Amino acid sequence: MPRNDQVTRQWHVLQRLEGSTRGLTLDELLAALPPDLTKHPRTIRRDLDALEAAHFPLLSERVEGRVRWRLLDGFRNVPALGLSPTELMALAFTRQLVTPLEGTEIKAALDSALRKATARIPPSAMQLVQQLEGTFSVGIGPHKRYRHHRETIDRLTHAIT
Repeated sequence: MPRNDQVTRQWHVLQRLEGSTRGLTLDELLAALPPDLTKHPRTIRRDLDALEAAHFPLLSERVEGRVRWRLLDGFRNVPALGLSPTELMALAFTRQLVTPLEGTEIKAALDSALRKATARIPPSAMQLVQQLEGTFSVGIGPHKRYRHHRETIDRLTHAIT
């Protein structure tokens, strides 16, 4: 098993828990994972233990004779950050900086967050953002697309851990 699968599986577990208000059983979590990540319920239990050790606020409670896992109330939806208009515009302007993460779960989450942020920007301000994008170039230079280098990332992750 590539070492990266553990992190990817834990990311998916967190996403499923974020989307659940009443919590999920181990079997439900297992069924919700992509087929290439599906493992044994003990593996998912170890993933939940690892997430708890990393200080994610997980709760387990017995409901109708089954243990259900969920995120602590208030953690699933982060309260409003109160960003200023220029901070929102700066976030929208930095969209190009995450291009190297294309094809990863992290990029998908960042895109979702940026869509939410830019939806809060008035149209006239978005015109300014688009002008800035046309005027300034974020020179990240040539970069690798990480989805094509999964084996290398897996080896590096394994070496680091």
